[in-house]
Amino acid sequence: MEKTGEHETLSNPKVLIEFAESQKKVTTNHFDSKHDQMIVVFDADIYKKKEKQYQEILKLGQKNTIFAVTNPSFELFLLLHYENSYEDMIAPNAEDVLANRKVGKRRYIAALFTERSGMNPKENPAIDELAADIDVAISQERKLNQDIENAVGKLTSNIGKIIQEIKEDKALK
Repeated sequence: MEKTGEHETLSNPKVLIEFAESQKKVTTNHFDSKHDQMIVVFDADIYKKKEKQYQEILKLGQKNTIFAVTNPSFELFLLLHYENSYEDMIAPNAEDVLANRKVGKRRYIAALFTERSGMNPKENPAIDELAADIDVAISQERKLNQDIENAVGKLTSNIGKIIQEIKEDKALK
């Protein structure tokens, strides 16, 4: 399921958890609580100086939700789809990536992604073509922190880990 219409801009993790819970009750979604789980994707950068609130969010959704977390933002995971992007772009700029300050009109990691891909990650429909390189992203993601309990203050992504578990049919077990 994806957020559409009036829900498309939802990004606050607490609101996303509430939205996911409401979607489970929509009969046309055919959500089967015995076999299905929701994955809520959010960026941990909003919790830079709010470790306690971050831990509260994790507890809030812990029972019924899988969290896919990136820090600072989803563009970090997108950049991982390119061979050697960790070694060539992320690791040498780790401090700037984590700080993720504005560079012109965009954040640092979004600018790095655009530099590498030639795409604006927020507006380019070709972004879905990165799925062809998911195994590259999964492999490179292992070089980052994947423990979402310790995401605040660390370059983090567990999206590839979740995708790998789904590929291996382990996510729901």
